[in-house]
Amino acid sequence: MALQKVRKLQSVTLTGSGPLSRDLPKDTWIKSINLSLRGSIVTTYGSGTPVSRVDGILNSLVNNIQVTLNGGRTIKSVNCHLMRMQTLFNKGLQPRRGSSAGAAEVILPTTDSTFVFGTTGQTSSVCEAGNIPFEFIWSVKEEERSLTWLKTKGASSAEIVFNQNGYNSLQSVANTAPVVYSASTLRIDISLVEAVLTPAEIEVPRFDFRQTTKEEVFSAQTDNKQIEINTDQRLAGVWFYCLDGAAGSTTTATDRLPTNNLLTTIKLSAGGAYDAFLSTFIELQDINRQQYGINAPYASNVTAIDGVAHMNFIKNSISDALNTKGLDSLYLYLSTGLAANVSYTNPAKVFIQVDEIADITM
Repeated sequence: MALQKVRKLQSVTLTGSGPLSRDLPKDTWIKSINLSLRGSIVTTYGSGTPVSRVDGILNSLVNNIQVTLNGGRTIKSVNCHLMRMQTLFNKGLQPRRGSSAGAAEVILPTTDSTFVFGTTGQTSSVCEAGNIPFEFIWSVKEEERSLTWLKTKGASSAEIVFNQNGYNSLQSVANTAPVVYSASTLRIDISLVEAVLTPAEIEVPRFDFRQTTKEEVFSAQTDNKQIEINTDQRLAGVWFYCLDGAAGSTTTATDRLPTNNLLTTIKLSAGGAYDAFLSTFIELQDINRQQYGINAPYASNVTAIDGVAHMNFIKNSISDALNTKGLDSLYLYLSTGLAANVSYTNPAKVFIQVDEIADITM
């Protein structure tokens, strides 16, 4: 088993717009990247009641994180909330998240919460941790998890990119309170967990644990919407994160909420010849609870995993992945619920993250 070390990179300071990037060192093997959102921001408003989003602070401020090598090799293009859920499903716990509001910044808020708005002119402090794995976390075999460590040695370029939302994305979408954001010290601290390999370990053939995210919208009840999935690799799994399309209230967080009612049937058709997977969303979520031992009790009619389900082909080993090489096509077919059970007003939305064991091509 390889030794490991942790290297801290320069933090990125959130500015409220545009992409932010940080070069990764080109001399290492990366097992995972740890992220830590820290800092504070002053919120001022003369009217209305600001209401925060329910799905996290980091997910509000950053809509996508990408890790690329050599300009065109994308290993990660991920949604922050799905990364948080991945940690819960895989490790049985959620990373730290907290927020508080007061007269001055608090270094480490101890109240488990999404973004907290104080009274006008107060300082809102935040903390939220996240993890982006490159080792193949679903294999029970230690030697297999190492097969997807990210090698940056010899790369012409390597970087992580944070695609920012505006500060107003901290508010629920329907919330109309005219908040002015100022005096931000918000930043993301970045640290790499690196492997220290022996010469023999370096020679082992390796792959990418590639995770890419797409977004599908639904404006009405739909049967069997066809969504193409990449072939010529090995499919490890597919994640779903569903959001209701309700317009919501200007004073409460009732819009774009995670919902278990949007997707009804999920089917994965391999080459048109057979169904590699067929289930309902709720059945899949029940399977996830039992398979991963997730403890997500209801509180005020919601749970931590609302809107999220994971189609996982891995039982023990990388060899369990669905080999799509040679298939003419691979399609997801998604059916959605009746308008009586889910709103399509805005419209409804599904984030789909595809996990692959991919050959390294560049």
